[in-house]
Amino acid sequence: MKELSPEKKLRLEKLELLTYDVEVGNTHIVRKVKGTKLNAAFLLGELSDNRRTMIVRQVENDRRPVRVENKNYEDVLRNILIGYIQSKRCKLPFNEDFACERLSLKSWPKDYIDGFIPNDFRVQPTFLDELARMISIHVTANFLSKPHKEAA
Repeated sequence: MKELSPEKKLRLEKLELLTYDVEVGNTHIVRKVKGTKLNAAFLLGELSDNRRTMIVRQVENDRRPVRVENKNYEDVLRNILIGYIQSKRCKLPFNEDFACERLSLKSWPKDYIDGFIPNDFRVQPTFLDELARMISIHVTANFLSKPHKEAA
């Protein structure tokens, strides 16, 4: 992002303190969103209405649990795997509860995943796609996903 002028920074700080009614997608559903959760360009009014709506829709979808049957499951799993590998590389804690909740899993398959990650934690993007596919098969084969009643 480009550097903001001092006036815009001050204005942005004031706007972040407020709560906004934002329409989610084309559903005419209005949600209350804190200013700190919104993009700076969004708050300053530098984006078109269509782009603002798309950002809100994307943030809404980023928090919803995804089941194995969902076509976006491997994409979400891939992003969580990147975070998992980075946490291992930097020796930081990984939030397994969030990963299980987001992926609708009973437990995080740590041992299975660690068996495929090299010791230097360098993973190629093509291997990451294949790893996500293998994990989704492992989750299905070993009944690690939550039932429909618990997942929603």
